[in-house]
Amino acid sequence: MSGDLAPGDLVVCVDASVHGKTRHPGKGLLKVGAIYTVRGLTYSDRQKEQGVYLQEIHLPLYRDGSEYGFKLSRFRPVRKSSIQVFREMLVSPPKLRNHIVEDA
Repeated sequence: MSGDLAPGDLVVCVDASVHGKTRHPGKGLLKVGAIYTVRGLTYSDRQKEQGVYLQEIHLPLYRDGSEYGFKLSRFRPVRKSSIQVFREMLVSPPKLRNHIVEDA
């Protein structure tokens, strides 16, 4: 999936679970169904998994100066077509017909 994502893309959280006694500083910050903006991508040699940095959540740094990230598998891309409808509504709200009610 990482090949499909770039900074500025939107993702939706599909897994906000906390596993065991994790000491990850992002523990409890994700919400299933919430939409986040990709700030950057990373790869964890230790976990052998892609990671993502989110614009909405900035995590502390490791001792080597790199930032903690979230597992990319916790997210899926937001299809642009599904959100485009809402963006268009914000720019140009639907026009309502004027109804004239006459007193009888």
